[in-house]
Amino acid sequence: MKKPVAILAILLAIAVAVAGLFGVQKSNVSADLNSITAERDSLQTQLNDATAKVTELEASVASLNAAAETAAADLAAAKAENETSVAKIAELEANVTSLTAAAETAAETAAADLAAAKAEAETGLAKIAELEASVASLNAAAETAAADLAAAKAENEASLTKIAELEAAAAAVTAVEVPAEEPAEVPAEEPAEEPAEVPAEVPAEKDTELAAARSYLRTMYKSATETTPVDYTVVGVINIGGEEYPIQWTADSETVKIIPGDDKMVTIDVDEKNPEEVQYVLTATLTGKTGQTAELTFKHKVPAAMILEGLSYEEIVAAAYTLEDGLALEDAQRLYGEIVKIDTPWSEEYKNITVTIQVGDLADQTIQCYRLSGEGCATLAVGDKITVEGIIKNYKGTIEFDKGCVLVGMGEIISQAAILDAAYALEDGAAMPAPTALEGEIVAIDTPWSEEYKNITVSIVCDGKAEQKIMCYRLTGEGAQDLAVGQTIAVAGTIKNYKGTIEFDKGCVMIPVGSVNDVRVAMGAYTLEEGLAQDKAKTLTGEIVTIDTAWSDEYKNITVTIVPGGMADYKVMCYRLTGEGAETLAVGDVITVNGIIKNYKGTIEFDKGCTIVK
Repeated sequence: MKKPVAILAILLAIAVAVAGLFGVQKSNVSADLNSITAERDSLQTQLNDATAKVTELEASVASLNAAAETAAADLAAAKAENETSVAKIAELEANVTSLTAAAETAAETAAADLAAAKAEAETGLAKIAELEASVASLNAAAETAAADLAAAKAENEASLTKIAELEAAAAAVTAVEVPAEEPAEVPAEEPAEEPAEVPAEVPAEKDTELAAARSYLRTMYKSATETTPVDYTVVGVINIGGEEYPIQWTADSETVKIIPGDDKMVTIDVDEKNPEEVQYVLTATLTGKTGQTAELTFKHKVPAAMILEGLSYEEIVAAAYTLEDGLALEDAQRLYGEIVKIDTPWSEEYKNITVTIQVGDLADQTIQCYRLSGEGCATLAVGDKITVEGIIKNYKGTIEFDKGCVLVGMGEIISQAAILDAAYALEDGAAMPAPTALEGEIVAIDTPWSEEYKNITVSIVCDGKAEQKIMCYRLTGEGAQDLAVGQTIAVAGTIKNYKGTIEFDKGCVMIPVGSVNDVRVAMGAYTLEEGLAQDKAKTLTGEIVTIDTAWSDEYKNITVTIVPGGMADYKVMCYRLTGEGAETLAVGDVITVNGIIKNYKGTIEFDKGCTIVK
C-alpha cells in the first residue's frame, strides 16, 4: 500500500507544483489573452476592411472582366478590320504604284506634247510673222496695183479715145478719097474745091468720145451673167473726159420693165414668177453731144420660176441643186434634216455655227447651213434632227443656206406661213375653203373658260409672227379649261375673217401638239372628189381604230383605219398596207403610213401599195 501512497504523494506534489506554475502562467496568459483579443479585434477590423476591399475588388474584377471581354471582342473586330485595312492598303499601294507609273507616262507624254506644241507654236509664230510680212507685201503690191490700175484705166480711156479718133479720122479720109475713085463724074478742077465741103464731116470727130463711151460701156457689161433670175441695175450715164453720155435702155420682151432711178442708175425689172424661161435682148443706146447715137446689145434670159410652194423637202433640195453658181432661190425655204457634219463649231463671239444636214435619204445632196444662229445652236451635234429656215443659194458649187439662216427648232417644225398669208388675204366675211390646223403660243385669253358652255376664246401667234395672230373662238377640247398665256397649243377648224378679225370659227377644237401636219394631210384628203387621188405621196401618223381586213399570209398585207390627232371625223383607211410589223398590228397602235391618198366611193384611203414608215 505504501507504494501507491508514495505515488500519490509524488503526484500531489507535482500537482501543487504545477498549480503554482499554472497560477503564475494564468496571470501571464490573461495579459496575453487581452493582447490577443485586442489584436484579434484589430485583425477583425482589418479583415472586415479587407473583406470590403475584396468585395470591391471582386466587383472591379468583374467589371474589368466584362471590359476585357468587350475589349477582346473589339480587339478581334479591330484585328479583322486591320486585316481588311492592310489588304486595302496593299490594294491602294498597288493602285498608287500603277497610277504613279501612269502619271509618269502621262507626264512624259505631256512633256513630249508640250515640246511638240512649243515647236508647233514657234513654227506658227514664224508662219504668222511670214504671213504678216506677206500681208504687208501684198498690201504694198495692192497699193501699187491700184495705182497701176488707175493709170491703166486712164491710159485705157485715152487709148479708147485715140482709137475712136483714129476710126473717125479713117472714116473722114475714106470719105475724102471716094470722089477720087470716080473722076468721070467730077470736073477736073472740082477736087481742089472739094475740101470746102469736108467740114460737113467734122461732127464725126466728136463721135470719138461717143465711141469711147460705147467701148467703156461694153467693157463694163461684156462679162455680166446671162441668166438674170431677179431684178438688177445698170448705169444710166457714161462719163468720158468730163462729158456725160446718157443711155437709153430697152428690152424686146414685155415681161422686162425698164425703171430709171434718181441716182443715174436704171433698174431692169424681170418677172421672177414667169412659168417659162424668157430670153430677151437688152439694148443700150448712147447719145452724143451732136445727137448722134451708138448702140450695144446684151443677150439675157430669165429662168422659169421655181414654184416651191407646197413642195416636199426633197423637191426643194432638188430645185436648189439646179441653181447656177451665184444664184439663189427667190424666197426663204424651210428644211428638216439630220446633222451629218459640224463644219465650223459654235462661236461665242459671233453666236453662230456652220453645220451640214441631210434631208431624208439624199446623202448625195446635202445642204450646208452657213453661220446658223438661233436658240439651241450652241449645243448642236452630229445626229441631231433640226428644222432650218433661210435663203438657199449656190456658192461656188456648195448648195447652202446663206448666212442669216436660223434654227427654227429641234425636230420637224412645219412652216405655217402659207396658211397665215392665205388667212390674212381673206375679205371680210369670207372663210377658207377647207378646215386646217395651226400650232402656236397663246398670247391672250380673250374670253375665260365657261363652265356653262364648256369653251374658251384665246389668241395665238404662230412661228413668232405677232402681226398675224389668230383668234380661236369658243375653243373646246381636253385641257381647254386650264389654258394660260404662254402655253403652246394646236387647233383645228375653219379660219375666217370676222369683221377684220382673223379667227378659227366656233367649233374649233384642240388637237395634240405635234399632230398639226397629220391633221392637215387628212383634212386636205377630205377635199378630194370621188374617184380622184392626190398626185404626190403623203405621210400620215395616226392611231389604229379598226382592223378592216386581217393580215393575209398569202398576200402579205393588212387593211386598217387610222385617226390622226384624235380627229375621229377625219379617219383614213390604209388599204392593203404592207411593211415590217404589219402582221402584228392591233387596234390602239400608232403607226406612220406613206402612200397615195384617194377618194374611193366616198372612203378616204391610202391606195394599195401604201407602206408602214415606222
